[in-house]
Amino acid sequence: MRVCTITPLKDMSKIPQWVGDCGIERSYFFGGDGLAQAYIAGYKMAYDEGYDCAIEIDEDHGFELWHEFEARIKSGDDCVFGTRFGGDRFEGSKLRKMLSWFSGRLSSFLLRLDSSDATSGFCAYNRKALKILAERKFHSKGRFIQTEVKFALRDLKKSEVRIYYKCDNSLKPFMEVASCMKNLLQCLLLG
Repeated sequence: MRVCTITPLKDMSKIPQWVGDCGIERSYFFGGDGLAQAYIAGYKMAYDEGYDCAIEIDEDHGFELWHEFEARIKSGDDCVFGTRFGGDRFEGSKLRKMLSWFSGRLSSFLLRLDSSDATSGFCAYNRKALKILAERKFHSKGRFIQTEVKFALRDLKKSEVRIYYKCDNSLKPFMEVASCMKNLLQCLLLG
């Protein structure tokens, strides 16, 4: 199985050592144009270059369970999503946890997603899922891309893996509320 990673990190030195040590063939690093554009470029490149699996890494920490994501793709899942909820694997302030949980639950409810963490950016996709993502016209320009991806893939076979996530307690993701609400409405109205 040919596996690549996709990440919006601008500094390649921040990628954990395991990426090079685990048989992942290539990593795509995108930055500068925004989070959504980085992921969209990565989906297209991974699909166009024939990868069987792309593992999306949202940050430079917390993704030591990559092998479980890859195993679930090999066993037949089209996509695997990380979830920060359901235990003590989300390290951060109570306010940050509460806002992340609430925004994810609201999105899942309104978009009818079967997801315990609609805003997580730790994911894996097979060829079928990559094709959908590579061909989709996304509305998101920022952090809502992670929810819009789950919406685009809602009809595929998927599973979730509990991940460990350490956040910096920044409320920066929530400063984009107006943009996220606009994107949520676009998904509801335009599909």
